[in-house]
Amino acid sequence: MTDPIDPCNDPTPPIPCERTTGDITDNDVKCAQQEWCNGLLEISRLYWDQPRGDFRGYAERFINKLYDFLPEGAGRVFFRPTLAVFPNNFRTTFDGTLEYFVGKRGNENDPNDGFAKKRLVDAKYSNRVDTEATAIQRYGRIAIAMGNVCLMERVPNDDPNDPDYPNDKLKNVVVDKTFAYRKDNNGYVRLVLHMSAQRNESGKPAVE
Repeated sequence: MTDPIDPCNDPTPPIPCERTTGDITDNDVKCAQQEWCNGLLEISRLYWDQPRGDFRGYAERFINKLYDFLPEGAGRVFFRPTLAVFPNNFRTTFDGTLEYFVGKRGNENDPNDGFAKKRLVDAKYSNRVDTEATAIQRYGRIAIAMGNVCLMERVPNDDPNDPDYPNDKLKNVVVDKTFAYRKDNNGYVRLVLHMSAQRNESGKPAVE
């Protein structure tokens, strides 16, 4: 028996994307995941820019485009973020989702929020699940996708024995994802459900 392919060693390559009407397609779902990864990186880049960019404004546009809170925050989204902590383990409002990505204004250092303010340098996705390379199910204008988002984060190097010390080092973070999407009459594909948990590695204590 061969070892399963680690999806982070075989992520989905970039694909061309265009908005189309009609039922949702595999390409629609892949493009939505690709856009989510790219948007996350852009929020992080703006936050770490010198001078700092409008990361909060970009995050608001990111959520409005990719999460089904429209029109004007009236939609429903079920969002359970990675490493979510009670009582904020579920985010079902636009404001709660925004706080998860960039923190609450005036409380920027809340350790439970601000995920996109990490120094992210790469983000890729894969719908490979075991031997299934396209874990996407489609039902008319609704689709469900499962797989991984593979992140690379720049973190401080506090190990004096590391040959690269004190330069920053790169840390890989793998997140298990379940996404559900709805495609509207204008061809926009948005998340109605986002379930996320950090991947538990074989032989190591479970994180969540």
